[in-house]
Amino acid sequence: MRLNVCVFLPLLKLDIMDRGADTTRILLGKVIPLRLGYVGVVNCCQQGSESLASWQENLLFEPIQFEGFDTLVHRGIYEAAKEIYERMLPEVRAHLESRGEAATFCFTGHSLGGSLALLINLISLVQGEVQLSSLLPVIMFGAPSVMCGGDELLHRLGAPRSHVQVITMH
Repeated sequence: MRLNVCVFLPLLKLDIMDRGADTTRILLGKVIPLRLGYVGVVNCCQQGSESLASWQENLLFEPIQFEGFDTLVHRGIYEAAKEIYERMLPEVRAHLESRGEAATFCFTGHSLGGSLALLINLISLVQGEVQLSSLLPVIMFGAPSVMCGGDELLHRLGAPRSHVQVITMH
């Protein structure tokens, strides 16, 4: 039996800090001392839609095949996910090398970030870089649907439907 516990307080999210902010004192435990220390998190951020042109690109849905499967995916989000995946790959491999079978990965995001998290998670599984046993469920907050045929894809990859958790508040 494997127990995974997610605690948010000792996590340090550097992506919500102002550019140029010095986090050294926080990371050294001098601002908020924690008895058990901090949990290291590698965070990847992607610039969201900020102009009319980027919104027009987001709204143009051109479906293409996902990783050779009979699953259609939004071309723009898929291209962005592949680019982020390639940038993250050295970190993923280093984590796998240092932790071995104990390595775990959790991909999560809000809005389009959630859609990117899903695709990056599935790409890492399809490419064989990460085994399903090392992938925690994807957690998406208010993420738009970018894939047609996802249930069948999960089935073909041997992943349960619970591998994808979608949280939407109305």
